[in-house]
Amino acid sequence: MADCICPEGISDMYVFRDSVIVLIVISISLGTFILYDSIAQGRAASTDHIIAGAVLCSFALALLYFVSKTVVK
Repeated sequence: MADCICPEGISDMYVFRDSVIVLIVISISLGTFILYDSIAQGRAASTDHIIAGAVLCSFALALLYFVSKTVVK
């Protein structure tokens, strides 16, 4: 797929699609771990950790949306 060169240059997400998929998996894993760890601590849960976990999960879902959107077209 990386050999496909369009008239205006290299195709948008196809070259970096594997890297983006790895980034999505890492972001979801890390965000879920941070959220779980924050909630499991109970009374000592820091708001910053909960926000960081939620932001990482949201970031991964947004990347997943844009990657799947380019594949469907």
